Amino acid sequence: ALQNFTFFPEWVKHTPPYADRLGGVNGGRSPAVTVTGFGFNPARQYKCVWSLPDGSFTVSSEAVEAVSRRATVCVPPVWDDKSASGDFASAVLANLAVVEYSVDGASLATIFSQNGSSAPGSVPSRFVHINRIPTFLGSSVYAREGAAITIANWATDISAGVNADGTIQALEANQSLTFLVTDLRGSGALEKFFSSRPVIHPNGTLQFTARYRSGLAAMGVILQDDGGPAYGGFDASSERVFSIYISPAAHAPEVLDLALKVITVYENADRVVLPRFITDVSDGSLDDMLQEMTFQVGFAAGYFVDVPYVSRDGALVFAVLPFAFGNTTLSITSFVVDPVSKLNASSAPTLFRLNILPVNTPPHFNFSLAMADGVVLDEVACQGDVECPVVIGSFLSDIHPGATITDGPQGE
Repeated sequence: ALQNFTFFPEWVKHTPPYADRLGGVNGGRSPAVTVTGFGFNPARQYKCVWSLPDGSFTVSSEAVEAVSRRATVCVPPVWDDKSASGDFASAVLANLAVVEYSVDGASLATIFSQNGSSAPGSVPSRFVHINRIPTFLGSSVYAREGAAITIANWATDISAGVNADGTIQALEANQSLTFLVTDLRGSGALEKFFSSRPVIHPNGTLQFTARYRSGLAAMGVILQDDGGPAYGGFDASSERVFSIYISPAAHAPEVLDLALKVITVYENADRVVLPRFITDVSDGSLDDMLQEMTFQVGFAAGYFVDVPYVSRDGALVFAVLPFAFGNTTLSITSFVVDPVSKLNASSAPTLFRLNILPVNTPPHFNFSLAMADGVVLDEVACQGDVECPVVIGSFLSDIHPGATITDGPQGE
């Protein structure tokens, strides 16, 4: 006798054994669930149904045709799109069942699960948070040798997670972010250019201190979050390369030679002008053509009525203090102002000597022609034609012996 047989599809496993709690297919980070088994009818439709063990919450995928007699594919629905990533449990246990539908959308039955029984069933599955990739933008920077640099907001558009369509995943905003700076030119390459290596703070601020070495430094930057890479997630951005161009710092021209290393003048000399006193100055760095050069003369107090200075044409000018003499050491230091940073750079001082020789001033006096005030010393003895001494008071006045030569202003 002929017998009628009814075949029921049965599914064996689902891959992966979890679904993204945000649902959908998102560049492989929200994978579709492939249900494999046997007996699937290509003329029927199937959907996956996830529910809490107590039945209090249920979600399901869209009903789709089976891809073959051995497989159907379910696109996970949204399970939870409200909880922040840090507040969502690492894996929420749910029961997964597969339901068969007719072509007109009528539900037929829950198909047999992998439990090997003849009764429809479900198996444990999980909804998980799959971490989205963090992203940022940055740019190459310029710095001077020896400069300590802080650039606020160097990194912009910082996001802990971005969806495959480029939109920001707001549920990951509470993740902690760390910028990692890598050395692209081998071990120790960054140390050659920086006394304090580049550091990028979570708010995007870039800080470093350049050594006195010009050139091009390349750094790799990775943004990492604390969401982890579980379930195929991404907790780090791709490495991006940025350049730091370090240009030569302002180098002060150096005073290489003076017309005289010892200058000798006399006490009470007139104003002294020594043309082309600075005879040789180094060119400094290549950038010095943009820098304004000045000179400063260092001197001791007590010798000058007009303090020494160097004019634009290199002449030394000064005037000594009246009646001052002795010897003293002076210095000349060159300065430049960097047009970019506005900072001063100075050379080492160049020393020279000044001898002020004392001069013996001759004595002098004034005298009066007035004779009427003469006084005879002995009027009795001087009667008649006898010569008698006469005293004229204040005949000479303003009598000065001249300057007394003692020590100079500094005890010379």
